[in-house]
Amino acid sequence: MNRYAALACLGLGLMVSPLLGGIGRSAVPEGTKIAVVDLRSLLDTTPAGKRTKEAFDKSQKAKQATLSKGEDELKKTQDDLIKRKLARIAAESIAFKEALAVFARSAANFHLRNCRARAFDRWQVEHRSATEE
Repeated sequence: MNRYAALACLGLGLMVSPLLGGIGRSAVPEGTKIAVVDLRSLLDTTPAGKRTKEAFDKSQKAKQATLSKGEDELKKTQDDLIKRKLARIAAESIAFKEALAVFARSAANFHLRNCRARAFDRWQVEHRSATEE
């Protein structure tokens, strides 16, 4: 909202300024000169500009080196975390396979005991029938 209020005030000022100062008169005094400075050519041609550009480039290279070092450290940390995660998943997979094997053995033993018990029960029923006759 403040931006719109500022733009409204600026527009109002531009509309009213010719009325206050007289028609045809500019708000800028006569004889005022406006200069345009090309900073790129200024930095490339003047000794102070060259020193400033060299200092800026040196600072930029140092900061880029620091940034690259930090990126390398982050990449190493990421790779380490991925390796740890894969190792943990592999360990969990091995533990799961071992638990599954233990379960399969116990299920097979249960089934075997159950089959033997049923077979013994059938034998007892047949044996009782044969002795009762």
